[in-house]
Amino acid sequence: MSEEFKVNDLTVRIEQDQDPLNPREEWDCHVGTMVCWHRRYNLGDKHDLKDSGELYASLFDSCEPTDEEIREVLSVIIKSEEGQQDYCQFFQNSRGWQSKLDTRRDFVREYAANWEYIPQEVKHAISEVVLSYHTILPLYLYDHSGITMNTSGFMCGWDSGQVGYIYVSHKKLAKEWGQGIDEPVVRRDTQEILSPSLREYAVDILKSEVEVYDQYLTGDIWGYVIEDEEGNHIDSCWSMLGREYCEEEAKSQAEWFSQEQNRPTYCI
Repeated sequence: MSEEFKVNDLTVRIEQDQDPLNPREEWDCHVGTMVCWHRRYNLGDKHDLKDSGELYASLFDSCEPTDEEIREVLSVIIKSEEGQQDYCQFFQNSRGWQSKLDTRRDFVREYAANWEYIPQEVKHAISEVVLSYHTILPLYLYDHSGITMNTSGFMCGWDSGQVGYIYVSHKKLAKEWGQGIDEPVVRRDTQEILSPSLREYAVDILKSEVEVYDQYLTGDIWGYVIEDEEGNHIDSCWSMLGREYCEEEAKSQAEWFSQEQNRPTYCI
């Protein structure tokens, strides 16, 4: 798929990039982590998580919940007789070498690691803690004569479904942006407020990363070649997102080269 047009005396050719860079593997400008499971496609970022349960358990383990949050989850666990027995056994085995608070924390983390077997109400309590430290969006795939991905889902349920999640920790996001997670996001050149808080803006950031990845999946990545009247190579650039953007950049570059070629030279 290509298009050719003239800019003064130069020929510009727009072509679909046949060997595009995978933005999840070869770009380092994304802050989100994309975790997917699919039996036929390798999607998103590399990981060794078995399912979404292991994902939430690992995020809970890494988010350093407060003592109050640990107590809230524990209170849900011990509502069941089995949960009470598990906690009592764990507490007895650990008594004497760590504090009660550390025992609670370790128990809840180990309990969460067995995600597949824990009650639904405990999963909900753990998920609430995870979401207070992370922004997480679902990932949906539509597979029909090619694949496309978004965070909102597709109308056709037969050829589509959820394949994973994209997430970012608020701690990481605050570090990358150099500001507090609840501070407003301000555009530096115009001082325009882009979002009331970085926490809310995280949704836009993750959606943008998915949109870029979708352009890769759908082949919406382009390149241009600029040649002179004799067919000599003047300039080229590849792995550009979106045909319209590629065409605009190609025209701009061709106009610059054309002006440079026609610029008079002076001997002094």
